[in-house]
Amino acid sequence: MHLSFEERNVAEQAFFCTGRFANLPRDSVGVEALRGRLSKVLLRHLVQELPALKEEMGAKLQTTRRELDTRGQRRETPAEQRMLLMKISMDVHQILTAAVNGHYLHPFFGSADLDSPISAGSNLRRFRAVVQNLNFQFAENMRIRGHAFEFIREGSNSTNFLRPTTEDGSDDGLPSPDYLPRDEAIKWVKAMILRCRGLELPGSVNPEVTSHLFREQSAPWEDIAALHIERIADLCREFIDQVIEFAVPDEFQKQLGDINVNATLQDAVKAGKDELQKLLEDKARHPRYVWCKVAPQLLC
Repeated sequence: MHLSFEERNVAEQAFFCTGRFANLPRDSVGVEALRGRLSKVLLRHLVQELPALKEEMGAKLQTTRRELDTRGQRRETPAEQRMLLMKISMDVHQILTAAVNGHYLHPFFGSADLDSPISAGSNLRRFRAVVQNLNFQFAENMRIRGHAFEFIREGSNSTNFLRPTTEDGSDDGLPSPDYLPRDEAIKWVKAMILRCRGLELPGSVNPEVTSHLFREQSAPWEDIAALHIERIADLCREFIDQVIEFAVPDEFQKQLGDINVNATLQDAVKAGKDELQKLLEDKARHPRYVWCKVAPQLLC
């Protein structure tokens, strides 16, 4: 059955004017009344949701603008691409130079977080300060834990020698000195003398005893130095990641890290470990050789 709109409206009015529908209010029956009610419901819903929708659209607009800013200028032509890469290189170089020299005025560094550790969160961006702090920790570790034996006098409290050596006071896994009273230390030296006898005259001491005592006493140096290298290397990786995240567009970050940064960091860590091995080889020589090698540099 096909009716025109006029015929449908007439049939609808006749239907709602008969039976129990005849007593209903006219504004509650029919398509026209339904259309009006739905319009009012839709209007109320829009009024309620419009502020939240406006806020959401504003947030998405800001996010989109930030993403566009990070992508930089257009780079459709080779010249534009070279300009972008040059800008990225200059930005990264400027940040790295400032961090190495301890000049923290670039927006990358932000404000210092005094409630967090020196090497945590945004504080890591102030990289020279971080490395200086680690160097002080390394020096303190060498001072109080760089010897295998701690010689104590009678009546001394050995617990006074150790202090926290990490920023948060946690255990770093480094060895602690064994405490020897004076008489035990003398026994240790005598035992080493007996085990190092050579061609010396009776009643004298083999000069190599000093080397053996020094090597045994300085045994913790390698672990302390190796841990220092690893700490610096780990923080370098975290620092470079923050620099790349700040200065490099998203689509370039992984490629830049995989191709250049990671390989360079690996080479630097290897160079540091190789230098440590050279120092350990020198330490293994007679102290006279080490002094003859170092003394000219100290006297210059």
